[in-house]
Amino acid sequence: MSCSLYSSKLNYLAPMPSHIELGEFIWRIADHLRGDYEKNDNEDVILPFTLLRRLDCVLEKTRDKVREMEAQVAGRVTDEVLKKVLIGAADVPFYNRSKFSFSELLKDPANIKENFGSFLEGFSDNIKEILYNFSGGEEKGLAPIYETLARKNLLYLITKEFASEDLDLHPDVVSNHDMGLVYEYLIRKFKEGAAAGEQYTPRDVVQLLVQLVFADVEATLRKSKGTLVAIYDPAAGTGGMLTVAKEYLTAEWDLDPTNVFIHGQELREKTYAICKADALMKGDDASRIKQGNTLSNDQLVGHQFTFMLANPEFGTDWKKIEGAIRKEAARGFDGRFGGGLPDVGDASFLFLQHMISKMTPVDQGGSVIGIVFNGSPLFNGDAGSGWSDIRKWIIQSDWLDAIVALPEDMFYNTNIA
Repeated sequence: MSCSLYSSKLNYLAPMPSHIELGEFIWRIADHLRGDYEKNDNEDVILPFTLLRRLDCVLEKTRDKVREMEAQVAGRVTDEVLKKVLIGAADVPFYNRSKFSFSELLKDPANIKENFGSFLEGFSDNIKEILYNFSGGEEKGLAPIYETLARKNLLYLITKEFASEDLDLHPDVVSNHDMGLVYEYLIRKFKEGAAAGEQYTPRDVVQLLVQLVFADVEATLRKSKGTLVAIYDPAAGTGGMLTVAKEYLTAEWDLDPTNVFIHGQELREKTYAICKADALMKGDDASRIKQGNTLSNDQLVGHQFTFMLANPEFGTDWKKIEGAIRKEAARGFDGRFGGGLPDVGDASFLFLQHMISKMTPVDQGGSVIGIVFNGSPLFNGDAGSGWSDIRKWIIQSDWLDAIVALPEDMFYNTNIA
């Protein structure tokens, strides 16, 4: 009797890699930069290449369709129509019209620099705007992302490392949620030597904040499945709070994702770029993610929001924008800082007043704000000081719902409670 009758083939499903495993794999790629780049400059390579690899994976299924569609209609329609046609072919709100992918770039090592430039230029305008924030602005173009690597003969190697089968960032392997965690893991690694307060909010703290913000809104959200909800984070970072908040509403409250609108503003170009790219890949309107200083240059003037969440950096001063802040404060309650001005060394209460100014009136449904502070805003300042006046205004307006104390050592780079 043939032993093959007793043999069987066993199929094992490999577990999906965790965001830490993916983050560590990407982090190790930075070892190739040692000696050629200052340690603090490694993120200028690793973060945009992580994003590019993700985009490359997201576009893989429809890449040929986009190319075929362009070949069919190019020259026969206007540029604006062509862009809309290519977005339709890509089945996501962005595309790449070049003849290259990461794997195709590796087929021609001798021309890697020219081909990589063509690859970047092939992206739709919304992706190029995101990439400009990694390269130093539109005036510098996209070359800074790759030209230094090419000059140091590292471009092919880094591209090959990111194209590895071991770094599979396809959306059916790595969810958008987990991809956000990968970005945050990498940013935290790069910022380990940063000053206290330049922290990224741990996801368990985000989850707690989201549950607190949505803990008492049953009447509002149960009125109708067609309820429209606007969420806002004025210190958006990579968008973690916006992501978790939207996921909570759609999963726990069964709201239609297309009826939940995220908005945010972020100061740092690189984290803004990640936040906006994440919104694009999730199908959100990424134009609602803004870049710039929220306190001195509010880019969502006149907007009101149902829910607002934020974790402003602890102890950030506002000396550089003092003129703009005092000008806004002089408007009183017609502006955003009518409650008073805190000490110039800490902008926490400016963020809170900014959020209060964007609350929806109670007769239109009202708003809920969740914000993370260290202890200072609760106790700083003598009676009659700006700090005290702001607290008095909030208490007398009956806006304070709860204060939840978190333990020490929960935030990266600081043991502040």
